[in-house]
Amino acid sequence: MIALVLNLSGCSREDSIAPVPNGPPSERFAIGSALQNPNTVNCDYEELIEATVGKVSRKAFEKYKNDIEGYVVARRSDARGKVFEATTAYEANQLYKRINDGDRVLTTAAEGDPSHPADNLLWRSGHIVGRYQLKSTQNTDSIVKFLSDPKYVEKYANEIIITHPNTFHGVLMRLKKAKQRGSLSGRWKYVEDAIEQGRLSNYIFPGHEVPSFDEAQRKADRVIRRQFEAARIEFGS
Repeated sequence: MIALVLNLSGCSREDSIAPVPNGPPSERFAIGSALQNPNTVNCDYEELIEATVGKVSRKAFEKYKNDIEGYVVARRSDARGKVFEATTAYEANQLYKRINDGDRVLTTAAEGDPSHPADNLLWRSGHIVGRYQLKSTQNTDSIVKFLSDPKYVEKYANEIIITHPNTFHGVLMRLKKAKQRGSLSGRWKYVEDAIEQGRLSNYIFPGHEVPSFDEAQRKADRVIRRQFEAARIEFGS
């Protein structure tokens, strides 16, 4: 795995960077907890991308400095997920601004906790009111697993699982076919319950689908290349 160093100083107000709340990870960004001056809301799109994706470490640059395509391949999956988080938050916030709504979607990476179970947070009137785990995948089996495997159900008990539109609709179609075959097996009953309870979705902003897998991949590839060229300048090679 390639080491990352998060760069939060790119956003427009450095003094707005919120510290990670005290307490165990399960209590950070708890529903109902207060969060003042979140860093995400002071970022433009490119700043939020940098804050969420991170930057190229010297170790990674030295390994791939003569093989940028190798670096792109190595970073592609992880960076796509991060770009998905940042793009979803930014687009939702633009829509909230357009309708003059005070809600905002934050990325936990930009708020100083990139390993938090939630990738994105719904922030309202200074408090966390929603948490999301974003899954950038085309593999419907992986989504089914996240909704039915007890270890994942427990880990993400406080998060709504968000995935790309095609993946989401793929899960719906598979559930429909499972119902047509007769009574649902245990794992598909978990999936049905999750969908009925709104714990799986393809949007954060109501009615607005999150970016597609292909869009997230294209954006991620551009980000990876841009970061690598920035590292070439920074590290002098």
